[in-house]
Amino acid sequence: MPSRAWGWDVPTARYRSKKSGRFMSPTVDARIRDDFNRRRLKDVDALSRKLAKEQISVRAWEQDMRATIEKHWTVQYMHGRGGRNAMQADDRALLKALIREQWNYLHGFAGAVQEGQLSAKQIKARAHLYLNDSVRAHSEGKASAHGIRLPAHPGDGTSECKANCRCHWEIAQTETEFKATWRRSAAESCPTCKHRSRQWAPLTISKQVTRMRSAA
Repeated sequence: MPSRAWGWDVPTARYRSKKSGRFMSPTVDARIRDDFNRRRLKDVDALSRKLAKEQISVRAWEQDMRATIEKHWTVQYMHGRGGRNAMQADDRALLKALIREQWNYLHGFAGAVQEGQLSAKQIKARAHLYLNDSVRAHSEGKASAHGIRLPAHPGDGTSECKANCRCHWEIAQTETEFKATWRRSAAESCPTCKHRSRQWAPLTISKQVTRMRSAA
């Protein structure tokens, strides 16, 4: 997702400009994440229009949505992880589980559509959530790149803003520990995210603990 002007720096788990050598800031990284989401919303909008005009069946719409979700979440996870070449077996397993979880939600959504419980406007708005929620995939990928576990992720459903969360983790490291800070966007103001920005400012994770988990 980042342009070819950026390369992945393995020791720091961050993107770095190939020209200047400067690291990509966490704010820019999150902006790329969100810009990608906004650009790709047209994909689900096109499917919603076809469904509303009865150009495709609910079954076909669900299948196309599954494919869209899988592609979108994969791109976002790889963005956080450092690219396709950085993906390991554990990453592929976690990403598969995240996508299947979304597919399960989608199947319930399709059932409500089939029963005529939702208007065309409601279908479009709800379909957007499946792409917006991919901020979680980006965050999970970023945590994996650092080899750490985090207590929560944007878009994981544990805050009032749910899929609309636009917070991000800012992760720094020293020789002995990781320092993970929960950053709110200018527009993010739900009570849970406000609390997290105070509680995890930063959250300190010992590298020794992380190595012990990896060895287990």
